[in-house]
Amino acid sequence: MGEYAVLAGAPALATAIDRFARVSIQPANRPHFLLNIPTLGISDLPFSIHQQGQVEFRRAVDDDLLRKLRFFVHPVELAGSILSTRSRKFPPLKIKLEMKEFFAQPENMKLGIGSSASLTVALLAALLYFDGTGPLDHDDLMQKALNAHRRAQGNVGSGVDIAASVYGGVFRFNKSPKDVSFIVRVERQTLPPDLHIRCIWTGKSASTRKLVQTVYRFKQAYPSDYQDLISRLTQLSADGCRAFSRNDIQAFLTIVQQYYQQLLILGQKSQAPIISHEHHQLTEIIHRAGGSYKPSGAGGGDLGLAFGQRASVMQKITHEVNSAGFQIVDLKTGAPGVQIKRLGENNEVFSNP
Repeated sequence: MGEYAVLAGAPALATAIDRFARVSIQPANRPHFLLNIPTLGISDLPFSIHQQGQVEFRRAVDDDLLRKLRFFVHPVELAGSILSTRSRKFPPLKIKLEMKEFFAQPENMKLGIGSSASLTVALLAALLYFDGTGPLDHDDLMQKALNAHRRAQGNVGSGVDIAASVYGGVFRFNKSPKDVSFIVRVERQTLPPDLHIRCIWTGKSASTRKLVQTVYRFKQAYPSDYQDLISRLTQLSADGCRAFSRNDIQAFLTIVQQYYQQLLILGQKSQAPIISHEHHQLTEIIHRAGGSYKPSGAGGGDLGLAFGQRASVMQKITHEVNSAGFQIVDLKTGAPGVQIKRLGENNEVFSNP
């Protein structure tokens, strides 16, 4: 909870889930670095890291693939620049990225659960650990990953998905309302035992960056209208955080539905398709079954969240959602954050947020 409002400094609620980006690193034993991303069909793509830290692919890469690789390039360049300040550089490495858990099968469509953030955190953590800088400082990793991810995204996004990948668990998240400082605060929370959650795949992927940019254009054109809407979302998110913390499930469920309505208005005013046709269908289905519903993230598609206070309500929601042709995705909340382990004696590293 807290979409869009969190960008203006509102508190947000989030949970890490049990889908992981996996990064493995080992010496390449060749003159160049090698990149493997099975999900994108990339096998032993050679690249170099220049003295100033820039990544250069040594084989032709088309524009579409290059755009997808920006979440690889920026963390690698950041790690390279950190080493250069210590008068060191990486030896040629073989890097493998596994991201299949972030795609719906068999369509292979992006689920919208933070794949780029998870990859950024895993890659940075693995590279810095491989360099032998010692145990991970999670707060330091949070700031470095946030900087790399925002550069890759065109300086949009709150960083809440980075926090989920670094720290894991269930947490309340705040960021400074001024992008120049971009200080974030993460406070651990406990999921209320009577709050049941189901994650529902709408069947369509959405671009967070495009949706946020559309809302930003509305902010520039109609600042007063934007501020009114964001103020309402901010208040609802703060109220939702308080209800969550004191285990007031009924109040929380009411606020979820109110938040949905305000996202609908924001989408209509900004002409951003935050509440898609699929989200509209799902909120009607789930409301009739006795639960509450909202998109998870920027909306437009991807995942939605169904909430209920009783197991019997969730059983009914599950039945109705399946009957309508939507897919409930089995995701566990409160998953751990970044994890690192050695895989062998030749300095292989495995990182997994």
